[in-house]
Amino acid sequence: MFGKTLTAGINGINTTMIEVEADVSQGLPGFEITGNMSAVGREARERVRIALKNVGIKLPPSKITINLSPANVYKSGTHYDLAIVVAILEAIGVLQREQTENYLFAGELSLDGGINPIRGALPLTIEAKNGGVNNIILPAANAKEGAVVGGINVIGVSNLQECMELLLGRRNITPTIADCDIGEVEYDDFVDIKGQRNLKRAMLVAAAGMHNMLIYGPPGAGKSMAARRMAGIMPVMTKEESLEVSKLYSISGLLNSELAYISNRPFRSPHASISKAAFCGGGNPPVPGEISLAQSGILFMDEFNQFSNDVIESLRVPLETGVARIQRSNGSYEYGANCLLVAAMNPCKCGFYPDMNKCSCSETDIKRHLGKISRPILERIDIFVNAERISYSESQYSDDEYNTENMRRMVEAAIQIQKTRFAGTDIRYNSGIPDKKMDEMCVMDNDARELIKQVYDKYSISLRTYFKILKVARTIADLDNNEKISFANICEAVSYKNMEVFNA
Repeated sequence: MFGKTLTAGINGINTTMIEVEADVSQGLPGFEITGNMSAVGREARERVRIALKNVGIKLPPSKITINLSPANVYKSGTHYDLAIVVAILEAIGVLQREQTENYLFAGELSLDGGINPIRGALPLTIEAKNGGVNNIILPAANAKEGAVVGGINVIGVSNLQECMELLLGRRNITPTIADCDIGEVEYDDFVDIKGQRNLKRAMLVAAAGMHNMLIYGPPGAGKSMAARRMAGIMPVMTKEESLEVSKLYSISGLLNSELAYISNRPFRSPHASISKAAFCGGGNPPVPGEISLAQSGILFMDEFNQFSNDVIESLRVPLETGVARIQRSNGSYEYGANCLLVAAMNPCKCGFYPDMNKCSCSETDIKRHLGKISRPILERIDIFVNAERISYSESQYSDDEYNTENMRRMVEAAIQIQKTRFAGTDIRYNSGIPDKKMDEMCVMDNDARELIKQVYDKYSISLRTYFKILKVARTIADLDNNEKISFANICEAVSYKNMEVFNA
Protein backbone atom coordinates (compact mmCIF):
# COMPACT_ATOMS: atom_id res chain seq x y z
CA MET A 1 0.00 0.00 0.00
CA PHE A 2 1.38 3.35 -1.05
CA GLY A 3 0.59 7.03 -0.37
CA LYS A 4 2.04 10.33 -1.55
CA THR A 5 1.60 13.94 -0.37
CA LEU A 6 3.27 17.31 -0.89
CA THR A 7 5.01 19.58 1.54
CA ALA A 8 7.96 22.01 1.24
CA GLY A 9 11.36 22.45 2.84
CA ILE A 10 13.03 25.67 4.01
CA ASN A 11 16.74 26.32 3.55
CA GLY A 12 17.61 29.85 4.64
CA ILE A 13 15.07 31.99 2.79
CA ASN A 14 14.83 29.48 -0.06
CA THR A 15 12.10 26.87 -0.25
CA THR A 16 11.86 23.58 -2.15
CA MET A 17 8.86 21.42 -2.97
CA ILE A 18 9.11 18.08 -1.14
CA GLU A 19 7.30 14.84 -2.01
CA VAL A 20 6.45 12.61 0.95
CA GLU A 21 6.02 8.95 0.03
CA ALA A 22 4.65 6.34 2.44
CA ASP A 23 4.84 2.59 1.95
CA VAL A 24 3.04 0.20 4.32
CA SER A 25 3.87 -3.41 3.53
CA GLN A 26 4.27 -6.83 5.10
CA GLY A 27 7.45 -7.47 6.98
CA LEU A 28 9.05 -7.01 10.33
CA PRO A 29 7.12 -4.16 12.05
CA GLY A 30 9.06 -0.92 11.97
CA PHE A 31 8.94 2.77 11.09
CA GLU A 32 11.76 4.23 8.99
CA ILE A 33 12.18 7.75 7.60
CA THR A 34 14.64 8.31 4.77
CA GLY A 35 15.54 11.34 2.69
CA ASN A 36 18.26 13.34 4.50
CA MET A 37 16.09 14.25 7.50
CA SER A 38 17.33 16.05 10.61
CA ALA A 39 17.20 14.36 14.01
CA VAL A 40 14.23 16.45 15.15
CA GLY A 41 12.43 15.59 11.92
CA ARG A 42 13.00 11.87 12.39
CA GLU A 43 11.26 12.13 15.76
CA ALA A 44 8.05 12.37 13.71
CA ARG A 45 7.93 8.56 13.93
CA GLU A 46 6.73 8.65 17.54
CA ARG A 47 4.59 11.77 17.16
CA VAL A 48 2.75 10.25 14.18
CA ARG A 49 2.29 6.84 15.77
CA ILE A 50 0.87 8.17 19.05
CA ALA A 51 -1.22 10.93 17.44
CA LEU A 52 -2.94 8.36 15.19
CA LYS A 53 -3.62 6.11 18.18
CA ASN A 54 -5.17 8.99 20.12
CA VAL A 55 -7.57 9.90 17.29
CA GLY A 56 -8.73 6.28 17.05
CA ILE A 57 -6.63 4.95 14.17
CA LYS A 58 -4.46 1.94 14.89
CA LEU A 59 -1.54 1.32 12.57
CA PRO A 60 -1.21 -2.27 11.29
CA PRO A 61 1.81 -4.27 12.51
CA SER A 62 3.63 -3.65 9.23
CA LYS A 63 6.84 -2.21 7.87
CA ILE A 64 6.27 1.54 7.38
CA THR A 65 8.77 3.39 5.22
CA ILE A 66 8.62 7.15 4.68
CA ASN A 67 10.76 8.81 2.03
CA LEU A 68 11.12 12.55 1.49
CA SER A 69 12.46 13.51 -1.90
CA PRO A 70 14.57 15.00 -3.32
CA ALA A 71 17.02 13.26 -1.00
CA ASN A 72 19.87 15.69 -1.71
CA VAL A 73 18.00 18.51 0.09
CA TYR A 74 18.60 18.62 3.85
CA LYS A 75 15.28 18.72 5.70
CA SER A 76 15.06 20.20 9.18
CA GLY A 77 12.08 21.17 11.29
CA THR A 78 8.85 19.59 12.50
CA HIS A 79 6.44 20.93 9.88
CA TYR A 80 6.79 17.68 7.88
CA ASP A 81 4.64 15.80 10.44
CA LEU A 82 1.28 16.58 8.84
CA ALA A 83 2.36 15.55 5.34
CA ILE A 84 3.81 12.30 6.73
CA VAL A 85 0.67 11.35 8.63
CA VAL A 86 -1.60 12.12 5.65
CA ALA A 87 0.63 10.00 3.38
CA ILE A 88 0.32 7.10 5.86
CA LEU A 89 -3.46 7.53 6.02
CA GLU A 90 -3.54 7.30 2.25
CA ALA A 91 -1.30 4.24 2.26
CA ILE A 92 -3.52 2.34 4.74
CA GLY A 93 -6.69 3.24 2.84
CA VAL A 94 -8.27 5.78 5.19
CA LEU A 95 -7.81 8.48 2.52
CA GLN A 96 -7.70 8.24 -1.27
CA ARG A 97 -5.20 9.86 -3.60
CA GLU A 98 -7.84 12.02 -5.29
CA GLN A 99 -8.73 13.45 -1.86
CA THR A 100 -5.19 14.56 -1.03
CA GLU A 101 -3.84 15.69 -4.38
CA ASN A 102 -3.57 19.42 -5.08
CA TYR A 103 -2.94 20.04 -1.37
CA LEU A 104 0.28 20.99 0.36
CA PHE A 105 0.50 20.03 4.04
CA ALA A 106 2.56 21.65 6.80
CA GLY A 107 2.10 21.29 10.53
CA GLU A 108 3.59 19.80 13.67
CA LEU A 109 1.66 17.05 15.43
CA SER A 110 1.14 16.88 19.16
CA LEU A 111 0.61 13.52 20.84
CA ASP A 112 -3.15 14.09 21.29
CA GLY A 113 -3.61 14.73 17.57
CA GLY A 114 -3.50 18.50 17.81
CA ILE A 115 -1.65 20.52 15.15
CA ASN A 116 0.83 22.97 16.62
CA PRO A 117 2.01 26.22 14.99
CA ILE A 118 5.18 26.13 12.90
CA ARG A 119 7.88 28.47 11.69
CA GLY A 120 7.98 29.50 8.06
CA ALA A 121 4.28 29.25 7.14
CA LEU A 122 4.58 32.29 4.86
CA PRO A 123 7.46 31.05 2.66
CA LEU A 124 5.85 27.60 2.56
CA THR A 125 2.63 29.14 1.23
CA ILE A 126 4.56 31.13 -1.36
CA GLU A 127 6.29 27.93 -2.51
CA ALA A 128 2.92 26.14 -2.76
CA LYS A 129 1.49 28.95 -4.87
CA ASN A 130 4.55 29.12 -7.12
CA GLY A 131 4.39 25.33 -7.52
CA GLY A 132 0.85 25.47 -8.89
CA VAL A 133 -0.81 24.00 -5.79
CA ASN A 134 -4.30 25.39 -5.20
CA ASN A 135 -4.69 24.56 -1.50
CA ILE A 136 -2.47 24.50 1.56
CA ILE A 137 -3.41 23.11 4.97
CA LEU A 138 -1.66 24.84 7.87
CA PRO A 139 -2.07 24.96 11.65
CA ALA A 140 -4.94 27.28 12.55
CA ALA A 141 -2.50 29.58 14.35
CA ASN A 142 -0.56 30.11 11.09
CA ALA A 143 -3.54 30.49 8.74
CA LYS A 144 -3.59 34.31 8.67
CA GLU A 145 0.14 34.37 8.08
CA GLY A 146 -0.20 32.10 5.03
CA ALA A 147 -3.28 33.91 3.73
CA VAL A 148 -1.21 37.07 3.26
CA VAL A 149 0.14 35.57 0.01
CA GLY A 150 -3.20 35.55 -1.82
CA GLY A 151 -4.09 33.48 -4.87
CA ILE A 152 -4.16 30.20 -2.92
CA ASN A 153 -6.69 28.66 -0.53
CA VAL A 154 -5.20 28.65 2.96
CA ILE A 155 -7.07 26.31 5.30
CA GLY A 156 -6.29 26.33 9.01
CA VAL A 157 -6.93 23.20 11.07
CA SER A 158 -6.57 22.74 14.81
CA ASN A 159 -6.17 18.95 14.94
CA LEU A 160 -5.75 15.85 12.85
CA GLN A 161 -9.45 14.96 13.13
CA GLU A 162 -10.42 18.24 11.44
CA CYS A 163 -7.89 17.63 8.66
CA MET A 164 -9.21 14.12 7.99
CA GLU A 165 -12.84 15.24 7.98
CA LEU A 166 -11.99 18.04 5.56
CA LEU A 167 -10.24 15.68 3.13
CA LEU A 168 -13.06 13.12 3.40
CA GLY A 169 -15.61 15.81 2.58
CA ARG A 170 -17.36 15.58 5.95
CA ARG A 171 -16.40 19.08 7.07
CA ASN A 172 -16.34 22.42 5.29
CA ILE A 173 -13.66 24.88 6.43
CA THR A 174 -13.71 28.34 4.86
CA PRO A 175 -10.30 29.44 3.55
CA THR A 176 -8.70 32.13 5.69
CA ILE A 177 -8.63 35.71 4.44
CA ALA A 178 -5.93 38.03 5.80
CA ASP A 179 -6.12 41.81 6.06
CA CYS A 180 -2.71 43.21 5.06
CA ASP A 181 -3.74 46.84 5.60
CA ILE A 182 -2.33 47.06 9.10
CA GLY A 183 -1.59 50.79 8.93
CA GLU A 184 1.54 52.79 9.71
CA VAL A 185 3.19 53.17 13.09
CA GLU A 186 3.19 56.65 14.57
CA TYR A 187 6.76 57.87 15.05
CA ASP A 188 8.07 60.63 17.28
CA ASP A 189 8.75 63.85 15.36
CA PHE A 190 12.18 65.23 14.44
CA VAL A 191 10.89 68.64 15.50
CA ASP A 192 11.40 67.46 19.10
CA ILE A 193 15.17 67.50 18.52
CA LYS A 194 16.55 70.96 19.25
CA GLY A 195 19.27 72.23 16.93
CA GLN A 196 21.35 69.53 15.17
CA ARG A 197 20.50 70.85 11.71
CA ASN A 198 23.54 69.12 10.16
CA LEU A 199 22.57 65.82 11.77
CA LYS A 200 19.01 66.06 10.45
CA ARG A 201 20.26 66.88 6.97
CA ALA A 202 22.62 63.89 7.02
CA MET A 203 19.80 61.59 8.16
CA LEU A 204 17.63 62.93 5.36
CA VAL A 205 20.31 62.02 2.82
CA ALA A 206 20.84 58.60 4.39
CA ALA A 207 17.12 57.78 4.32
CA ALA A 208 16.70 59.01 0.75
CA GLY A 209 19.40 56.72 -0.63
CA MET A 210 19.61 53.97 2.05
CA HIS A 211 23.18 55.00 2.93
CA ASN A 212 24.85 53.54 6.01
CA MET A 213 25.79 56.20 8.54
CA LEU A 214 27.72 56.70 11.74
CA ILE A 215 26.80 59.44 14.22
CA TYR A 216 29.47 60.53 16.70
CA GLY A 217 29.40 63.17 19.37
CA PRO A 218 29.36 63.80 23.13
CA PRO A 219 26.88 62.03 25.42
CA GLY A 220 23.46 63.70 25.53
CA ALA A 221 23.74 65.31 22.09
CA GLY A 222 20.71 63.40 20.75
CA LYS A 223 22.32 60.60 18.72
CA SER A 224 19.97 57.86 19.88
CA MET A 225 17.00 60.19 19.92
CA ALA A 226 17.54 61.05 16.24
CA ALA A 227 18.17 57.43 15.20
CA ARG A 228 14.88 56.28 16.73
CA ARG A 229 13.01 58.86 14.66
CA MET A 230 14.64 57.94 11.38
CA ALA A 231 12.18 55.19 10.45
CA GLY A 232 9.47 57.87 10.37
CA ILE A 233 10.99 59.61 7.34
CA MET A 234 11.68 56.48 5.32
CA PRO A 235 9.33 55.62 2.43
CA VAL A 236 6.50 53.14 2.90
CA MET A 237 7.62 49.60 2.10
CA THR A 238 6.55 48.13 -1.21
CA LYS A 239 4.59 44.84 -1.26
CA GLU A 240 7.76 43.09 -2.41
CA GLU A 241 9.79 44.48 0.49
CA SER A 242 7.05 43.63 2.98
CA LEU A 243 6.95 40.01 1.81
CA GLU A 244 10.75 39.74 2.08
CA VAL A 245 10.70 41.02 5.65
CA SER A 246 7.65 38.96 6.62
CA LYS A 247 9.33 35.78 5.31
CA LEU A 248 12.31 36.38 7.59
CA TYR A 249 10.07 37.00 10.59
CA SER A 250 8.03 33.92 9.71
CA ILE A 251 11.16 31.73 9.60
CA SER A 252 12.15 33.19 12.98
CA GLY A 253 8.76 32.33 14.47
CA LEU A 254 7.95 36.01 15.14
CA LEU A 255 4.65 36.09 13.24
CA ASN A 256 1.35 34.99 14.75
CA SER A 257 -2.40 35.44 14.31
CA GLU A 258 -2.15 39.01 15.69
CA LEU A 259 0.95 39.96 13.66
CA ALA A 260 0.66 38.04 10.39
CA TYR A 261 2.45 40.54 8.17
CA ILE A 262 5.18 43.19 8.51
CA SER A 263 4.08 46.37 6.76
CA ASN A 264 6.27 48.90 8.57
CA ARG A 265 10.03 49.17 8.24
CA PRO A 266 11.74 47.26 11.07
CA PHE A 267 13.85 49.04 13.66
CA ARG A 268 16.26 46.70 15.43
CA SER A 269 18.53 47.89 18.22
CA PRO A 270 20.69 45.03 19.57
CA HIS A 271 22.64 45.52 22.77
CA ALA A 272 26.41 45.81 22.55
CA SER A 273 26.78 42.50 24.41
CA ILE A 274 25.07 40.51 21.63
CA SER A 275 26.85 37.40 20.36
CA LYS A 276 27.90 36.90 16.76
CA ALA A 277 25.40 34.05 16.32
CA ALA A 278 22.49 36.16 17.58
CA PHE A 279 23.63 39.07 15.41
CA CYS A 280 24.31 37.25 12.12
CA GLY A 281 22.03 34.26 12.58
CA GLY A 282 22.61 30.75 13.80
CA GLY A 283 21.22 27.97 15.93
CA ASN A 284 20.04 24.50 15.00
CA PRO A 285 18.20 24.78 12.73
CA PRO A 286 19.64 28.19 11.78
CA VAL A 287 17.37 31.22 12.13
CA PRO A 288 17.94 34.83 11.02
CA GLY A 289 19.88 37.16 13.30
CA GLU A 290 19.38 40.84 14.12
CA ILE A 291 21.02 42.03 10.92
CA SER A 292 18.49 40.04 8.86
CA LEU A 293 15.51 41.00 11.01
CA ALA A 294 16.38 44.62 10.11
CA GLN A 295 15.93 43.83 6.38
CA SER A 296 14.58 46.90 4.49
CA GLY A 297 14.63 48.81 7.77
CA ILE A 298 17.10 50.22 10.28
CA LEU A 299 19.78 48.39 12.24
CA PHE A 300 20.73 50.78 15.05
CA MET A 301 23.99 49.95 16.82
CA ASP A 302 24.40 52.31 19.76
CA GLU A 303 27.86 52.50 21.37
CA PHE A 304 29.15 51.00 18.13
CA ASN A 305 32.74 50.47 19.23
CA GLN A 306 31.59 48.61 22.35
CA PHE A 307 30.37 45.66 20.28
CA SER A 308 32.76 42.72 20.09
CA ASN A 309 35.28 42.61 17.24
CA ASP A 310 33.59 39.48 15.88
CA VAL A 311 30.24 41.26 15.62
CA ILE A 312 31.68 44.44 14.07
CA GLU A 313 33.77 42.55 11.52
CA SER A 314 30.82 40.32 10.63
CA LEU A 315 29.25 43.39 9.02
CA ARG A 316 31.74 43.33 6.15
CA VAL A 317 29.92 40.99 3.76
CA PRO A 318 26.31 41.94 4.65
CA LEU A 319 26.99 45.66 4.20
CA GLU A 320 28.54 44.98 0.80
CA THR A 321 26.17 42.31 -0.55
CA GLY A 322 22.97 42.65 1.49
CA VAL A 323 23.14 38.96 2.39
CA ALA A 324 24.07 37.16 5.64
CA ARG A 325 25.52 33.67 5.10
CA ILE A 326 25.71 30.89 7.67
CA GLN A 327 27.92 27.88 6.99
CA ARG A 328 26.96 24.52 8.47
CA SER A 329 28.19 20.97 7.87
CA ASN A 330 24.89 20.16 6.18
CA GLY A 331 24.95 23.17 3.88
CA SER A 332 24.97 26.94 3.53
CA TYR A 333 22.09 29.17 4.62
CA GLU A 334 21.45 32.66 3.25
CA TYR A 335 19.25 35.36 4.76
CA GLY A 336 18.58 38.85 3.48
CA ALA A 337 20.48 41.60 5.30
CA ASN A 338 19.82 44.60 3.07
CA CYS A 339 19.28 47.11 5.86
CA LEU A 340 20.30 50.66 6.69
CA LEU A 341 23.02 50.67 9.33
CA VAL A 342 22.81 53.60 11.74
CA ALA A 343 25.70 53.43 14.21
CA ALA A 344 26.34 55.84 17.07
CA MET A 345 29.34 56.29 19.33
CA ASN A 346 31.36 58.77 21.35
CA PRO A 347 34.48 59.88 19.43
CA CYS A 348 36.66 59.39 22.51
CA LYS A 349 36.39 58.32 26.13
CA CYS A 350 35.40 61.78 27.37
CA GLY A 351 33.24 62.38 24.28
CA PHE A 352 34.50 65.81 23.17
CA TYR A 353 36.99 64.96 20.41
CA PRO A 354 37.71 66.62 17.94
CA ASP A 355 37.13 69.75 20.12
CA MET A 356 40.60 69.79 21.67
CA ASN A 357 39.65 72.74 23.91
CA LYS A 358 37.40 70.37 25.87
CA CYS A 359 38.82 66.93 25.11
CA SER A 360 41.03 65.61 27.92
CA CYS A 361 42.04 62.38 26.15
CA SER A 362 45.58 61.72 24.99
CA GLU A 363 46.32 60.96 21.35
CA THR A 364 46.94 57.34 22.30
CA ASP A 365 43.56 57.13 24.07
CA ILE A 366 41.78 58.57 21.05
CA LYS A 367 43.48 56.17 18.66
CA ARG A 368 42.66 53.24 20.88
CA HIS A 369 39.01 54.35 21.14
CA LEU A 370 38.54 54.87 17.40
CA GLY A 371 40.80 51.96 16.47
CA LYS A 372 38.15 49.43 17.52
CA ILE A 373 36.49 50.12 14.15
CA SER A 374 38.66 48.76 11.34
CA ARG A 375 39.21 50.66 8.12
CA PRO A 376 37.35 48.09 5.98
CA ILE A 377 34.25 48.67 8.12
CA LEU A 378 34.67 52.45 7.99
CA GLU A 379 34.93 52.28 4.21
CA ARG A 380 31.54 50.58 4.09
CA ILE A 381 29.90 53.48 5.93
CA ASP A 382 28.75 56.24 3.57
CA ILE A 383 28.00 59.09 5.95
CA PHE A 384 29.79 60.29 9.09
CA VAL A 385 28.18 63.16 10.98
CA ASN A 386 29.06 64.94 14.20
CA ALA A 387 26.18 65.47 16.64
CA GLU A 388 27.66 68.52 18.34
CA ARG A 389 26.69 69.81 21.74
CA ILE A 390 23.94 72.37 21.18
CA SER A 391 24.13 75.89 22.57
CA TYR A 392 21.58 77.33 24.97
CA SER A 393 20.05 79.53 22.25
CA GLU A 394 19.57 76.48 19.97
CA SER A 395 17.84 74.61 22.78
CA GLN A 396 15.14 77.26 23.02
CA TYR A 397 13.54 76.85 19.59
CA SER A 398 12.58 74.10 17.17
CA ASP A 399 13.65 73.88 13.53
CA ASP A 400 10.27 73.60 11.84
CA GLU A 401 11.77 72.95 8.39
CA TYR A 402 13.30 69.67 9.50
CA ASN A 403 10.20 68.00 10.91
CA THR A 404 9.24 64.42 10.16
CA GLU A 405 6.46 65.29 7.70
CA ASN A 406 8.62 67.61 5.57
CA MET A 407 11.58 65.25 5.66
CA ARG A 408 9.45 62.28 4.62
CA ARG A 409 8.02 64.27 1.72
CA MET A 410 11.55 65.14 0.53
CA VAL A 411 12.65 61.51 0.87
CA GLU A 412 9.65 60.25 -1.09
CA ALA A 413 10.37 62.72 -3.90
CA ALA A 414 13.98 61.50 -4.11
CA ILE A 415 12.85 57.86 -4.02
CA GLN A 416 10.48 58.53 -6.92
CA ILE A 417 13.39 59.85 -8.99
CA GLN A 418 15.32 56.68 -8.18
CA LYS A 419 12.38 54.48 -9.19
CA THR A 420 12.38 56.15 -12.60
CA ARG A 421 16.15 55.85 -12.93
CA PHE A 422 16.24 52.18 -11.97
CA ALA A 423 13.12 51.07 -13.86
CA GLY A 424 13.69 47.68 -15.48
CA THR A 425 16.58 46.79 -13.12
CA ASP A 426 16.72 45.09 -9.70
CA ILE A 427 18.32 48.21 -8.15
CA ARG A 428 16.12 50.00 -5.61
CA TYR A 429 18.23 52.79 -4.09
CA ASN A 430 21.30 54.83 -4.97
CA SER A 431 23.35 52.92 -2.40
CA GLY A 432 22.89 49.81 -4.53
CA ILE A 433 24.25 51.20 -7.79
CA PRO A 434 26.77 48.61 -9.07
CA ASP A 435 30.29 49.76 -9.93
CA LYS A 436 29.83 49.07 -13.64
CA LYS A 437 26.84 51.45 -13.71
CA MET A 438 28.52 54.38 -11.97
CA ASP A 439 29.44 56.30 -15.11
CA GLU A 440 25.91 55.90 -16.46
CA MET A 441 23.97 56.77 -13.30
CA CYS A 442 26.30 59.21 -11.52
CA VAL A 443 26.94 61.77 -14.23
CA MET A 444 28.89 64.82 -12.96
CA ASP A 445 29.38 68.29 -14.36
CA ASN A 446 32.94 69.46 -15.08
CA ASP A 447 33.44 71.29 -11.78
CA ALA A 448 32.24 68.29 -9.77
CA ARG A 449 34.54 65.97 -11.72
CA GLU A 450 37.57 68.18 -11.04
CA LEU A 451 36.76 68.39 -7.32
CA ILE A 452 36.40 64.64 -6.81
CA LYS A 453 39.72 64.15 -8.63
CA GLN A 454 41.43 66.50 -6.17
CA VAL A 455 39.86 64.71 -3.20
CA TYR A 456 40.92 61.33 -4.57
CA ASP A 457 44.55 62.43 -4.89
CA LYS A 458 44.76 64.46 -1.65
CA TYR A 459 43.40 61.79 0.68
CA SER A 460 44.56 58.71 -1.27
CA ILE A 461 41.09 57.24 -0.91
CA SER A 462 40.23 53.74 -2.09
CA LEU A 463 38.08 53.07 -5.12
CA ARG A 464 35.32 51.85 -2.78
CA THR A 465 35.33 55.17 -0.91
CA TYR A 466 35.33 57.04 -4.22
CA PHE A 467 32.21 55.17 -5.33
CA LYS A 468 30.57 55.73 -1.93
CA ILE A 469 31.09 59.49 -2.26
CA LEU A 470 29.56 59.47 -5.74
CA LYS A 471 26.52 57.49 -4.59
CA VAL A 472 25.89 59.89 -1.71
CA ALA A 473 26.34 62.83 -4.09
CA ARG A 474 23.81 61.21 -6.43
CA THR A 475 21.28 61.12 -3.60
CA ILE A 476 21.98 64.74 -2.65
CA ALA A 477 21.46 65.70 -6.30
CA ASP A 478 18.12 63.84 -6.28
CA LEU A 479 17.05 65.74 -3.16
CA ASP A 480 17.98 68.97 -4.96
CA ASN A 481 16.26 67.70 -8.14
CA ASN A 482 19.50 67.99 -10.13
CA GLU A 483 19.95 65.80 -13.18
CA LYS A 484 23.74 65.98 -12.93
CA ILE A 485 25.88 65.87 -9.81
CA SER A 486 27.09 69.40 -9.12
CA PHE A 487 30.14 70.86 -7.40
CA ALA A 488 28.01 71.59 -4.29
CA ASN A 489 26.69 68.02 -4.23
CA ILE A 490 30.25 66.64 -4.21
CA CYS A 491 31.26 69.12 -1.47
CA GLU A 492 28.45 67.91 0.79
CA ALA A 493 29.13 64.24 0.05
CA VAL A 494 32.85 64.64 0.82
CA SER A 495 32.06 66.45 4.08
CA TYR A 496 30.16 63.36 5.23
CA LYS A 497 33.24 61.13 4.96
CA ASN A 498 35.01 63.16 7.69
CA MET A 499 38.39 61.80 6.76
CA GLU A 500 40.26 63.97 9.25
CA VAL A 501 38.57 62.23 12.20
CA PHE A 502 38.10 58.66 10.99
CA ASN A 503 40.59 58.48 8.12
CA ALA A 504 37.82 56.79 6.11
